[in-house]
Amino acid sequence: MKRIAVHSGSFHLDDALSCYMIKLLPEYKNHTIIRTRDETEINESDIVVDVGGIHDHEKKRYDHHQKGFKETYSSEFKTILCGAGLIYKHYGREILIEILDLQKEEINEYNFKLLQTKVYRDFVEGVDGTDNGIPKFDTEVEQNYSSVNCLPNRIKRLNPSWREPEISSDSIFPQAIELAGKEFVDFVKYLWKSWIPAVDILHNTIQKTLEQDPKSQILELPSPMPFLEHLYREEKELEIPGQFKYVIFQSTRPNKQGLKEWITRAVSKVNEPFVNRLSLHKDWRGLRNEELQNISKIEGAVFVHSSGFLGASKNHKSALELATKSIEMNSNDK
Repeated sequence: MKRIAVHSGSFHLDDALSCYMIKLLPEYKNHTIIRTRDETEINESDIVVDVGGIHDHEKKRYDHHQKGFKETYSSEFKTILCGAGLIYKHYGREILIEILDLQKEEINEYNFKLLQTKVYRDFVEGVDGTDNGIPKFDTEVEQNYSSVNCLPNRIKRLNPSWREPEISSDSIFPQAIELAGKEFVDFVKYLWKSWIPAVDILHNTIQKTLEQDPKSQILELPSPMPFLEHLYREEKELEIPGQFKYVIFQSTRPNKQGLKEWITRAVSKVNEPFVNRLSLHKDWRGLRNEELQNISKIEGAVFVHSSGFLGASKNHKSALELATKSIEMNSNDK
């Protein structure tokens, strides 16, 4: 019997996700998962994850509990890998190809590399950090609220409780694998159908904008799309960090009046999602319709959020004015 070995006892997101990813690979899809800590069974298995005290890719051993283990995904990251991170590091490309059912000729290597890194950064790295007990922040901060519905906690709650000694965790582990796998696959597919298609659009839009005005602080998108990370990356590559202050685009969904409003969105600072590079002007924040139009002198203005991160307008001209006037007025306020 061909086997995938993982530790017995209580399970976590790490081992559940590891097993799911391994089973995606064609060479292991028909293997049986065994949960054990028996060295003989471990050594006789075809691939071993999160148990056994060895990391050796050639021997298909992927544990992280051994003394001195300090491996990270790449030099770009500092989070120590767990079993899931090790599997993704060594097999991530093949795993993504299987999930997306891609043929070799369909792969744009630049975009695929972005996808592969994004999946690690936004999904797998959190699994590594949580399993290894690494805090999200290097400094102590006071918690403002508690959230127990994250994926690691949902997996953890599947384990039999202390009042259910008659239930074996082995019988429930397949549910954990299924839950972890579904979340992972859904995330990968979301990125592929929504985040990745925006890469080339952002690149081309920025190029055209800078050709017309090398110092432009306003970027007009052809439609709503995930843009922030792509914008940051393009600015860094072009050596113009922080240049764009606003992005404008027309909504694809009509409001209650049937109007597809134009949106003016302030660009947030890198790694500070709630801090804008330049908020819409303070005099407009929290205002709507006629009151906003009277104060701003922008005829089609509909709404400006109280934080100044977003405004809505009836037409393109007004959306552009919200941005241009904010730049002018904020400059004059200094």
